[in-house]
Parts: sequence; C-alpha cells; structure tokens
Amino acid sequence: MRETAIAASPELTQAKQQLDQAQSQLDEQKAQTEQTLKTKEKELKTSIPQVRWYVQDRQSLGGFSALKSDLDPIQSLGNAFPVVFLVVAVMMSLTSMARMVEEDRSLIGTYVGLGYGRLAVASRYLLFALLACLIGGGLGLLAGFLGIPAFLLVVLQGMYVMPGVRLEYDWLYGSLGIALFVVGVLAANIYACVQEMRMTSAALMRPKAPRAGSRILLERIKPVWNRMGFLSKVTARNIFRFKSRLIMTVGGVAGCTALIVCGLAINDTVADLGIKQYRDIYQYDLMVVSADSDADAMHTKVESDGRVTSSLDVRIESGDLAISGGGDGNSGNSGSESIQLVAVPEKRLSDLGNMVTLQPVHSGILGTSSVGKKGSLKLEDDGVIVAQSAASVLGITAGSKVRLTNGDGVRATAKVSAVNRNLIGSDVYISETYYAKLFGKSSPSASNVSVSGESDTQTTEIASHVSVSGESDKQTGKTGGQLSVSAESDAQSTKSLTWNAMYAKLSGSDQSQTDYAESLEKDSSVTKAVSSAHMADSFKFDLMGAVVSLIVALAGGLALVVLFTLANTNVSERVREMATLKVLGFFDREVHHYVNREMMILTVMGVVLGLPLGRFVGGLLTMALNMPSLYFEVEVKPLSYVIAAAATMTFALLVQLFVNPVLDRIDPISSLKSVE
Repeated sequence: MRETAIAASPELTQAKQQLDQAQSQLDEQKAQTEQTLKTKEKELKTSIPQVRWYVQDRQSLGGFSALKSDLDPIQSLGNAFPVVFLVVAVMMSLTSMARMVEEDRSLIGTYVGLGYGRLAVASRYLLFALLACLIGGGLGLLAGFLGIPAFLLVVLQGMYVMPGVRLEYDWLYGSLGIALFVVGVLAANIYACVQEMRMTSAALMRPKAPRAGSRILLERIKPVWNRMGFLSKVTARNIFRFKSRLIMTVGGVAGCTALIVCGLAINDTVADLGIKQYRDIYQYDLMVVSADSDADAMHTKVESDGRVTSSLDVRIESGDLAISGGGDGNSGNSGSESIQLVAVPEKRLSDLGNMVTLQPVHSGILGTSSVGKKGSLKLEDDGVIVAQSAASVLGITAGSKVRLTNGDGVRATAKVSAVNRNLIGSDVYISETYYAKLFGKSSPSASNVSVSGESDTQTTEIASHVSVSGESDKQTGKTGGQLSVSAESDAQSTKSLTWNAMYAKLSGSDQSQTDYAESLEKDSSVTKAVSSAHMADSFKFDLMGAVVSLIVALAGGLALVVLFTLANTNVSERVREMATLKVLGFFDREVHHYVNREMMILTVMGVVLGLPLGRFVGGLLTMALNMPSLYFEVEVKPLSYVIAAAATMTFALLVQLFVNPVLDRIDPISSLKSVE
C-alpha cells in the first residue's frame, strides 16, 4: 500500500528517487572509506616496529634492590653470630650457677641437717636460676628486638628514604633463646645440687677438701721443669691441674677473641672489595657502552681522543644464567642469576687476559674456594667462563651445564669451561664462535646491555640500571643493574655481532680518567662510560660498617664479662690459699702478681687459640653471605689481629683492677679459721 501511495504521487516518486540515489552514494563512500582504513592499518602495521614489553617486579626497582642487598648480609650474620654468643654466654652461666651451689655447701648442709627436704633446698637455687634467666632474657629481648634494630634503622634512614617501620617481636626466636638459657642453666643447677646433696649434712658443713696433688706433663720434661722458678712451677700446676677452669677460661676468651676477629674480618673484606675488583681483577681503566646503531660513532669518538693506549672491542648484553638439568636448557633449573654477557671477538680471545685478570677458582670444603695462578685461564670456543659471584650463588663448577639467556631472550644450554675469580657483578665471558653456535650469528635487534659498576651519590652501587629507548632513562640500583637498549627496528641482521662496548686502558692519573669518563657520557653516541678508578675509590658498604661496630662492641663486652666472671670464680675458690700466702709473708702486690699471672697466661692461651679460630669463622662467611652479584673474599689484615689481641688483653688488665681489691680484702685469720 506504501508503494501504491508513492506511485500515485509524482512528488513522492521524485523524493524516493533522490533518497535511493543518496543511499547509493553513501554505500559507495562507506565501502571506499572501509577500504582506505584497511589499507592504512596495513601500512601502519608494516611501518611501526614490533614492540617488546618487559614486565618487571619490584626486585627490578633500584631502591628496593639496593635496600635488599644491604639487608641480606645482615640477615646472614644474624643467623651465624648469635650461635657463638649463645654458646659463650651459656658456658659462663653454667660456671656461675655451679659455683654458687658449691659456695653454699655449708648452708645446704645446715638446711639438710635441720630437716629440710633435698628438693626444697634445691628449689631455692633452681628458682634463683630461673628468675635470673627470665629477667636477663627479658632485658636481652628488649635490647635485641628494640635497641639493636632501632640503631640499624637510624643508619638505614640516613641512607634511604623509607616509610614508617614497625618493630615486631618474633615469638619463635625470642622464646627459643630464653628456653635454651633456662634449660642449660637449670640443668647445671640440678647437676650441681645432686652432686652436693649426695654427701651427708656433716660432710657438707665442712669445707671442701682440696684436690689431691698430681703431676703435670710439664714436670716430665726435665730440661724445662728444672730451669723454672718456684712460683713458675706453682703457676703451671695451678693452670693445668684445674682442667675445668682451664677449658672455661681458654674457651671463653678464644670465643670472644674469635668474634672480634670475625667482626674486623667483615670490615676488612668489605673495605677491599672495590679495590680488588676494579684495580686487580679489572685491568682496564674504562668501559664504554653504546647502542648498536651508535657503535661505530662511539669507537671513532674514543679512538680520536688519543687517550687510549690499548683497547678491546666486545659485545655486552644483559642476560640470565640458570642451572640446567637437561639438554634443552629448560628443565632442571633450580635458580637463576642476572648476568652481564660479554662476547669477545674470535681473533682477540688472547687479549681478554690483558683487560680482565683470569684466575680459575676451585671449590673447597665447607663452601670455601681456592684461586689458581693468574693468567692460567684462557677463553676458548668450547664453553663459557662464569664469574665466581654468580657461580657461588648457583652452585656452578667447571664442567656444569647451564641455561644461558642472551639479550634477545634466546635460551641455550651452555657448558661452563671454568669459574673465574670475580667479586662484584656477574660477568659471563663467551667467544664469538661459541656465541654463534648457541644463539646464531645474527645480532640481536633489541638487546639488554648490563653495565656493572655504577655508584650512587649517597651510597655506592654495584651496578646501574639504565633503559634507553630513543632517550636515556636512568635508574640506579645496588644489586646489579641493567642497561636496556631498545632498537628502532625488529629486523635482524645476518652480519657478525655488533661490538657495542669497549674495554680500554688510558693514560693519565686516576682523576683525569674519571673526568674523561664523565665527559664521554655527554656524547650522544655513548650510552654509558664507567671509570674503574672512580669505582675503586667510591665503593663502600655503609650499613655493614655499622653492623661490624656493633658486633665488635658486643664481643668486647662479652669478653669483659667472661674474664671478670672467671677471675672472680678463681679468687673465690682459692680464698684459703690466698690467706696462706699472706700469712707466709707475701705482700699484697706479690699476691696480685701470683693470681693475675695465671689469668694472663690463660688469656694469652685463649687469644692464641681465638685468632686462627676467628679467621676460620670469618672464612665461613663466604658460605653464609652468598648474595647476588657479590662474593665476599675474606680478608683479615695483620692490624685486625693486633687489634683483637690488644683488646682482649686490655680487658684482662681491666679485670685485674676489679679483682685486686677483692684480694686485698681477704682476712687471713677468718679465712683460715676452722669450722670445727
């Protein structure tokens, strides 16, 4: 009916024709527009390079990784040092509590004689020991969970901008520490009480009979014994006859001395890290890195300046190293480490040893390692050379199979031909031929270039994290950085590798080399320039210095307590002997010398034993302080041994000042008076 009405009206018919014509034109233009849009989309897809997305977690943030690298060694030390402190402290507590029961033997005999039960008498000492452990443990928990963390937090807040930190109590560690003290001290009290209460009350009321005389080993060495004076012979007998006192004194002093040596060893080790890495291991003075497209310009710029005496072109990429359990490199990995992959031209493999000290590292017992002769290691085409810092974390040794990832994200299974001595950073050296065998000869189009050795203005960094995508976006971090260079095109070249970095030896002083590196960074063709001299001078570990000071102070305080406790116990056990010497005509100074000489000899024996013990414990730090991009090669300077020995001997002399008045107050008449 609609069509009939339109056909009956000429005006409507004309309007319909105009509408149909307009609709036809619209459909035609729509089809043309859609075709044009599809064409432009294709042109856009072909003209814009493929985008590569990098998804990173907070570990990649410079500030977070820097803070984590500072806290990791403290956590490792926190797992090791309290054990030694606990052992020494429990030994001293056992000695004190056992001695308290022995000194009250006459009182115990009186209580037993009056009809008190043995359990009731023993409970007096057990309650005292329990209260001492709980009160002392409570004070220790306040210092351990509030005082020491607050001190370290002040140091951290001076290095980082941190949000509010809430200190919390760890029920496991806190309760376990007190429980160990309670069990140990109560066990010693129970044992001492049982030993004393086996006797009758009449025997307990009498002084304990002195130990029977016996010959010591030194007496059998006639040439030495016959030339010793009377007092020297008495001193030797007193030292070696009382073996429990000998073990406690020498062991306690040795433990405290070892702690001091160990703390100083940490300080020496950290202080020498930068010097060893950037002046001993890295023999080059300058490392320059550029984007692939600017590599030729960078080489021309550096060579035209006339500062270089010798150089080596290399390719540097950031990659990943993981333990591999299969031939495909994708199975069996139990850990990974960010690395700096350094490819060396085939014709210049022998020149790598002139720029980097190549020393093979062999694993030893208890996590230790030995270093081979300098220059005895060479880069070949049958494997890669892995840095010791990465190998120690992953447990890699020569001959291991690893999964190696290059800067383009390509994975391959590689053989480790050797482990090279390296303390800072995680370098993996590979020849051009072996690189081509693993990843192909094509040069990665979008490569991650890792540059080790950048420093922050406030705290020295181990590496810097710089991303370049047309412009430079610098982010600094402490634990290993990466320099990402995204190319403008994803088209891969079939030519040989692009040597985007250079190791160079420079003429001039350290300051001039540092200035030259800073001037190179202003050049548009240079992405990063690192001066080894600057890195050697600026590397530091501020937080570790505060921790070392704290450890040495606590070890010194423990040494003072140990020496005072043992000296006081020694005097209390020998009151009648000291009184006898006074009756025989010994002056006070002679009595002082008689007693203090024994303590000094025992202290010297403890120091002699504690110095190598401290070096051994310090050597175990390599195993305890495994960190990404760091290897602690333990170093103990002779001055540290001298300081540790001098500090312990000073504490011994200080204890004498407290003990001498006690000797002066001994009354010969009352001390020698018989209880009968």
